[in-house]
Amino acid sequence: MEWVILAIVSAVFFGTRQVVSKKVLMYEHATEHLTVACLLAFLFSLFFLPKMSFGYSASIWGLMYLKGLVLTIGWLLGSKALRHLEISYVTPLTNLTPVFLIVLSFIFLHEVPSALQYAGVALLIFGAYWLQADHHFSSMIRPWKVFRNKYSLFMLVAIFFYSISAVLDKFVLAEVDPYTYLSFTFLVLSVHYLLVQFIKYDGIKDIKHAFVKGKHLMFIIALLMLFSDIFYYMAVAIPTAMIALIIPVKRMSTLVATIVGGRLFHDKDLVYRIMACIVMIIGVVLVVI
Repeated sequence: MEWVILAIVSAVFFGTRQVVSKKVLMYEHATEHLTVACLLAFLFSLFFLPKMSFGYSASIWGLMYLKGLVLTIGWLLGSKALRHLEISYVTPLTNLTPVFLIVLSFIFLHEVPSALQYAGVALLIFGAYWLQADHHFSSMIRPWKVFRNKYSLFMLVAIFFYSISAVLDKFVLAEVDPYTYLSFTFLVLSVHYLLVQFIKYDGIKDIKHAFVKGKHLMFIIALLMLFSDIFYYMAVAIPTAMIALIIPVKRMSTLVATIVGGRLFHDKDLVYRIMACIVMIIGVVLVVI
């Protein structure tokens, strides 16, 4: 199926972006990083200008802005978590997105999962539990102690916002071409992050700092963001593709980020985390079947 291929390609770009972003976030704070990355991605998206259309209704533009607002919050919280936690811990947690998404897509899109897909969700929850448990099953309470860390909570809230964003994507891309949606989303993200940057932080000084520390990697991150999103939007735009299935396939990016990123940054307990990640990937496969 075409949407599966598009979602897998998006996953490869997305996972690679997380690894590169983790490297850059060792020297930058989340807001300056996102401000520069989104600005560059918006500028790169203008190459698609001949493919864009602007004759949409005010309600559609409103939904597009709402998606940008939701994603602004989700990406900011997710980037803060990625900066302060190990990459092989953060990225597998994003596989919990389908848990929220199956519920939201049923309510708003009337997408009904099968019994196998519910089994996949159960494996996703189990894999996430294993990841949170720090690999000790003797205590059923221990995993929840992880959430005393505010950055773990940031990631959970980010996952919920990602799910809302995905539902909005399906609504909007039924009416809007992927190229216009891509460029407008990055424009909204850029404006929001610039406002945060100038109101709360050091404005131009931080933006310059992001370029100095990130160097060419900031351009690579922006391109990875752009390609990850355009392939994802193309998949969502296919009428027969269910968003509740596309997102789990896209979460195959977990393998790239956890294995490559974990080895690159020498995360502890990497083997156990990879095993938990594999359990979650099996869950993803069941969700797709």
